[in-house]
Amino acid sequence: MIVATSAALLLVAYWLFFRSRNNRLQQAALILVLGGGIGNLIDRVLNGEVVDYINLLFMRFAVFNFADICVCVGVALWVLVIFLEELHEDTKKGPKEQ
Repeated sequence: MIVATSAALLLVAYWLFFRSRNNRLQQAALILVLGGGIGNLIDRVLNGEVVDYINLLFMRFAVFNFADICVCVGVALWVLVIFLEELHEDTKKGPKEQ
C-alpha cells in the first residue's frame, strides 16, 4: 500500500507542478489531495496503518481522520474544476451545428 500511495502522490505532484499552472482552483484541489495523501502515507510508514480518530457519535458513519477529509474535499473540488472547464469549453464553442 505504501508503494501504491507513493506512486499516486507522485502523479498528483506532477499534475500540480506541470499541468495546473494557470488554474488556482485546480492547484488548491491538488494541494489538498497531496497534503492528505502525505499525511496518510506518514501514518502508514510510522504506524503500519492509518490512524483514524474522528468519530461522529450523533450519526452512524465511518471513522476517519483530517487527512481523509483533505483527500475527499480535494478530489471533489478537482472533479468540480474538470466539470467547469468542460462546461466553459462547450459554451466557448457555441451551439453545435446540425
